[in-house]
Amino acid sequence: MAKTVKLPKQRRQYYQIYGMDKGLDYSKGSTLIDDAATPACHEMDFVNKTMSKSTGTKHFAGTNTVPLLGSVMHMYHFYKMNGTEKLVAHTVTDVYTYNSTSSIFENITRGVVVEDCEDVWQVNASVTIAVDTDARKGTNSIKNTIAAGFTTGVASYENFSSVDLSSYTYLRYYIKSDVATTAGGLVIRLSEQNAGGTGATYASYNVPALVAGVWKEVSVALASPDADDGGTYPDDLNAVLSVSLVVGTDIGAQVVNIDDVMCNIITTGDEDDSFTSEVINDLYVYSNNIAPLMYWNQSTATTTILYAGCTLATKCLRRFGERLCMYNVTDTNATPQRVQWTIVGGISTTPLASDWTGTGSGNTDLEGVMGTDHIMTAKKLGNYMIIYGERTIASQEYVGVVSDPFAFYIRVTNRGVVAPNAVVNLGNEHIFLGWEDVYSYKGGREATPIGDNIRDELFAIVDPQYINRSFVVYDAVKDEVRVYIPTSGNEVPNVYFSYNRRWKSWSRGTRSYTGFGGYTFSTADTWASAGASATATWNEQDVRWDSIVLQSLAPARLFGDSSGVVTYEDATELDLAGTAIDGWFETKDYVTGEGYRRTMTNWMELTYEAKGDEVRLQYSLDLGLSWSEAKVVTLTSDWTKYYYDFEANSPQIRFRYRNGNADETFAAREMEIGFILASDRGV
Repeated sequence: MAKTVKLPKQRRQYYQIYGMDKGLDYSKGSTLIDDAATPACHEMDFVNKTMSKSTGTKHFAGTNTVPLLGSVMHMYHFYKMNGTEKLVAHTVTDVYTYNSTSSIFENITRGVVVEDCEDVWQVNASVTIAVDTDARKGTNSIKNTIAAGFTTGVASYENFSSVDLSSYTYLRYYIKSDVATTAGGLVIRLSEQNAGGTGATYASYNVPALVAGVWKEVSVALASPDADDGGTYPDDLNAVLSVSLVVGTDIGAQVVNIDDVMCNIITTGDEDDSFTSEVINDLYVYSNNIAPLMYWNQSTATTTILYAGCTLATKCLRRFGERLCMYNVTDTNATPQRVQWTIVGGISTTPLASDWTGTGSGNTDLEGVMGTDHIMTAKKLGNYMIIYGERTIASQEYVGVVSDPFAFYIRVTNRGVVAPNAVVNLGNEHIFLGWEDVYSYKGGREATPIGDNIRDELFAIVDPQYINRSFVVYDAVKDEVRVYIPTSGNEVPNVYFSYNRRWKSWSRGTRSYTGFGGYTFSTADTWASAGASATATWNEQDVRWDSIVLQSLAPARLFGDSSGVVTYEDATELDLAGTAIDGWFETKDYVTGEGYRRTMTNWMELTYEAKGDEVRLQYSLDLGLSWSEAKVVTLTSDWTKYYYDFEANSPQIRFRYRNGNADETFAAREMEIGFILASDRGV
C-alpha cells in the first residue's frame, strides 16, 4: 500500500498593500519602512494613494533654437499698477524681456541701440536689401540678398550721427544666413567713417559660424576686434559714424538678416552671484550684489543705472511698507550685516541718490542680532520681514518712527539657509534648505525639520563647494516644494527632492537648472484646442478637465539652464523638453518575518492596479543589487487589475515599476503579493 503524505494546512498567503503614496524614506532599512514607501525612486509623484510618473516641461520662447546668452539666473514677472506686464529674465551677463506677441525674448541689457534695423541700410553693387518681418526685436530685421558675383567687402551699411561707444564693453546683435557660414565668413564693422570705411578709426568683429536658417545672438568684446586700424578699443570708438555688414569669405549667393545692433555694458559675475529684484513705483529694480543697482520701466530700450554715479549693490531687495530695503549691502565696500532703506515712498519716478539719503532713509548694521553671521536673504512673513543668515533667523518689524522706522530681533539661532535662493515663501510659512535639514518656519523661536526621510541622502550627495547655488521653488497647484541641489562633481543644481505638503511625501528626480522664476500665461490650451497637438489622448490625461493649468492666467514655473535655454512645467506634457522621462519606483523589501527576522519564502504572484501606456516590471531578491528580466505590460487608460506570475525563493523581495519611454506615462495603486512560506511547501 502506498504511503499517504499529509499536505500542510496552510498554502498560499497574500501580502496586501493599500495605497502607494508614502514616498521616499532613507531614514530606515528597506525592510522597515512603511509598506507604501520606497527606498529608491526617480521622477515619480506620490498623491492620494497613487504613484505616477512625473509630468514634463516644454521649451519656452524658442530658446532651444535661439538660446539666451549665458546661464539663466533669475526670472520675474513685472507688473505695473495699470496692469501692463513684462517677464524679465537675467542671465549671468544679460537682461531680457519676453515679448508675448512675438513669443521671443528681446535683449534689454544696459547700453545703446546702434541700429534698430527697422528700415533698410545702404548697399553696394550686387546686393539688394529689404525689411523683413522675420525679426528678433521690434517689427523688422534687414534682409541682405547678396548675389553670387559679389565676392568680398562691404555689402551693406548704415550711416548715422556721431555716437560715442567708448564706455561700452560688448557689441551685440542678431544675425541669420540662409546658408551655413564659417567663423569670419561674415563680419560686423564699426567705423568712424561713413559707409563702413577703413580710412579712419574702425574695428571689425568676426561673426561666428552660423547654421543655415537659424538666428544667432552674438556678443563680442569691443576690446578685441579681429581687424582694426591699430588703435585702442573701445576707447577710440568715440565718434562712430557707421555700422556695416562685410563679407569676409566668398561663398557665393546668400541671404543675411541682421537685427538689433547694440553696444552694451554686460553684467559681471558668475553663477555664485544670484540676482534679486523688486518692483516699486512701477520700476523694476535689480542687483546681483555687484554695483551698480539697475532699473527698467518697461518703456526704454535698455535697462539703466539707478542714478548717475550709483555705487550701491545688494544681495537682497525687498519692499517693506512704503520703503525699498536692501539686505547685505555693498557701497564701495561690502557690509554683509547691513540693512539699508529708502525714504518714505521708496524710489522716485526718476530715481535719485537722495532716495537713499533723504529724511526717512537710513541703515543699520545687525552685529547685535546676527553676531558674526552674514545676511543671505529676506522674505515677508505676515506683517514681518524675516531675515535669514547662514546660522541665524531674525525679524524686522515696522515701528512707525520716520527717522528710525524698523526694529530688529533675533528669532532662531543655529539655523539658517545654505543659499540666497534656498528659501521659498508660501505666504504664512517659509520652507528652506538649511545646513542640517529642510525646515518649515512659521515664525517664533523654532524652525521645524521636515526632511527626516531624505536628509541623510541629500547631504551625502550635495557638492559642498557649490551648495550656495541651491534653490527652492513652490508649485501652488500641486502644493509641492522642490529643493534643487548640485550633487558631487556638478557646479549647478542637477537633482531635486520634492515634498508634497498635503500628502507629506518626498520624491526625487534629475533636472539640471541654474535659475528659475514664475510667469502667468495670458492664454492656455483647452481640451478643444489641445486635441490635435496634445501628447496624450483624452483618456490618458491625468489632469482634470477643469484644472487651472488648462486655463488662462494659470501660473507656470520657469527654469533656465547653463546653455541659456528656458523651459516651463506643463502638467499635460509627458517628456522633459523633448527628452523621455525615466520614471521608476521601487517598493520596500517585503519579508514574511517580523522586524529583522527573515523567513525563506516562495514568492509566486503580484497583483496590482495600474493605468497609462506601459510599465516594465522587475523583482529583486538582493535588496535591489540585481534585477530579474523585465516583464513589459501594456496598460489601458482605465484603472485595471493586472497579474504577474513568477516563482522566486528568497527571504525578501522588492519590485520595480518603470517607464522610460518618450511620450508615455503610468500610474499604479494597490498591490498584493502572493507567497508560500518555505516550511509550507510540503514534501
